[in-house]
Amino acid sequence: MLAIFRNNRFTSAISLALYVLLTRAGALSGYCPNEPDEMGMGGLLYDFVPAWLLQNSQYSAIAAAILVFIQALSLNIIADGHRLLPERSWIPGVSYALVSAMLPNFLFLSPPLLAASFVLPALSRFLKLYKVAHATKALFDTGFWLATGTLFYPALLFLILPFWIGINLLRSFNLREQLVFLSGGFVSMFLGWLGYFWYGMGDRFVARQFWEIWGFYHFNTQTVGLYDILKAAVVCVIPLLITLAAGAFPAKKSIQLQKYISFFYWMVAVGGLSIFFQPNLNDAHLLMLAAPAAIFLSMTLTGIRNKIVAEILHLLLLCGALFLQFFPK
Repeated sequence: MLAIFRNNRFTSAISLALYVLLTRAGALSGYCPNEPDEMGMGGLLYDFVPAWLLQNSQYSAIAAAILVFIQALSLNIIADGHRLLPERSWIPGVSYALVSAMLPNFLFLSPPLLAASFVLPALSRFLKLYKVAHATKALFDTGFWLATGTLFYPALLFLILPFWIGINLLRSFNLREQLVFLSGGFVSMFLGWLGYFWYGMGDRFVARQFWEIWGFYHFNTQTVGLYDILKAAVVCVIPLLITLAAGAFPAKKSIQLQKYISFFYWMVAVGGLSIFFQPNLNDAHLLMLAAPAAIFLSMTLTGIRNKIVAEILHLLLLCGALFLQFFPK
């Protein structure tokens, strides 16, 4: 199946659209139900999403599939534009579509999925910071897009740390540039607060965007069943692949690409651990890491010399995702 996407033809976008539908077959067919209570706490802009779109599983699944297709195209453009892979192909988009369908809660419209749409432009602007003399606009845009994403999913605020570390990896991050990066986020947040303040709810904005996202989840092993164990196993597969292939990523890569890879590691590590610093454990939170996880997966799939092995690995991941969607609860 990967052979279909090992090219740079524009017409392969149609195949990518069909692949997105395949990876989300359980939700689109109505077999896999939507669980809105497990999607994470949305931000103030998420309140403007129509209720009928969120409450109807079929509509929510269709909207999510369209959004993921657009996100997969965006990531593919980013990967090609910054030469993250040796050759141009549609593998990054395929990897994104697969990663964003690994768990049932990924299949429907949710705050993390909408917020992930803003991670991609932030990532695109961030990758342009390497050895650029005048990076003011890119720094501002990076902070602005990240902060805008938090207005849909406040927990996206955790990604500020890896982006801050990443900018230090790419360039000499002086005080002036730090203020520019923070000012981009401040502008977005201030506009959101101003809207709430206009209606006398400024305090509610601050509480919802900054304070209510913090907490420590207390595990209850008595409620863990086979389905939860299978989900945990699927979640651990991609980090395991990243760990096993870690030695190969920096090898024979340019210094610029090595710095990018180090940033992606920070992004996955901080974002993954942040799931435990929230009042409620929701696996949809991991959707905000779909971009770096997809880049690592595409590097793994394209880095395997034996294409048959890469095909088998891809099919195993695809079957695992579909198995969870059709697993009887």
